[in-house]
Formats: sequence, C-alpha cells, structure tokens
Amino acid sequence: MLVSRYIELNPVRANMVEHPAEYPWSSYHGNTLNKDVALLSPHHCYLSLGANQEARK
Repeated sequence: MLVSRYIELNPVRANMVEHPAEYPWSSYHGNTLNKDVALLSPHHCYLSLGANQEARK
C-alpha cells in the first residue's frame, strides 16, 4: 500500500494539485471515492484491507 500512496500523492508533491482527488487520472478516485474507473484493477493488497469497499476505506 505504500507504493499506492506514493503514486497517488505524486501530483501533490509535484505541486500540480493540493489534494489527490483533484488530479483526474489518479487511482485515488476508484480506491477512496468509490468511483467506477474502467482502467483500474484493484491490487490484491488493496482488496485484502476489508471485505467490501466501505470496510477498505
């Protein structure tokens, strides 16, 4: 999960946005905001955080 966090925070570190949700191509939208992202395949580590999306948040 550290790698996912690193990737999702890259636009913030690069001063492109203030929050990862502001970056339109971030996996943050699918992983945290529960938006359907066709190109996003959840990593098994992410899926192991809980039985459903609400538990994983």
